[in-house]
Amino acid sequence: MEEGRLDLLAQVAVLYFEEGLKQDEIAAIVGKSRSMVSRMLETSRSLGLINVHVNYASKRNWSLERQFKEKYRLNAVYILNTANMIHHDLKSRMLGNLAAQCITAYLKPGIKIGIGRSRTLYRAFSIMQEITLESSTIVQMSGYIPLNNPKYDGVDLVRKLAGKLDGAYVYCPAPLIVGSEEVRESLTKEKAIKDVFNICRKLDMAVFGVGSIKNKKSSLYEGGFIDTEDITETNVEGDILGWQFNSEGKILDIPMNKRVIALSPDVIKEIPISIAVGTGSEKAGAILAGIKGKWFNTLISDDETINTILRIDS
Repeated sequence: MEEGRLDLLAQVAVLYFEEGLKQDEIAAIVGKSRSMVSRMLETSRSLGLINVHVNYASKRNWSLERQFKEKYRLNAVYILNTANMIHHDLKSRMLGNLAAQCITAYLKPGIKIGIGRSRTLYRAFSIMQEITLESSTIVQMSGYIPLNNPKYDGVDLVRKLAGKLDGAYVYCPAPLIVGSEEVRESLTKEKAIKDVFNICRKLDMAVFGVGSIKNKKSSLYEGGFIDTEDITETNVEGDILGWQFNSEGKILDIPMNKRVIALSPDVIKEIPISIAVGTGSEKAGAILAGIKGKWFNTLISDDETINTILRIDS
């Protein structure tokens, strides 16, 4: 079967089995009849694409990966190919699939993995197959954000990944951002928090999202932590683990950064395998700044976002 047909079958299967769309809704999206959609699902079953989840690896843009990796001297780049996407909701789902592929490739017994908040990581850990990794440890690298839906935050993410790997997990028992610099200094002297960050100094890998103040749906906005006047005056471009940085990836001397409880930027940059996940044109500047500041050495994104980065950096 030709690749384009296989790709369409996989996407229809994702819309039906993972996104929960009805067959007539899918028919309207792909421009087919409902009966045709039904036959496509049967074909997917017969080809083995469908088990408990859709067994289809996300397509990658290999040429763009090579170009971007060489230009910015990254260790690895994983770029989702969105050329034949039939529905916008599929991009986040398939990016999670790609992130799962990337993370799985680095797993080994005894590995210590640091986790930051990210919607894509939630999808990745949901998709990942269970693998027993002896003596593996998953660590929350920053404090939590008190939200109504905590599944994208570090607390739930470390437990979710540890469950997939049959490993141990370690929480950071503090909020991501506290009320004052004095409160931060007091909390970071507590043994429970010091122990977490001491474990983080021995991480083999870290995986985290790249945030942007241009994204009004970010958890920092939802948590009420963004001071619009503060960030406007200081040219904040993005954040990683709550640390706000400028367009060159340099940490800013602003009140918000003095209230963050998270692994320090210097330690983050020394982790052997540091994987950033970022998608969306509104995050292009933040991702580029993260690259310039050497916050990570591996990137997971999509071709639309990557092409936006190349345009603004031309």
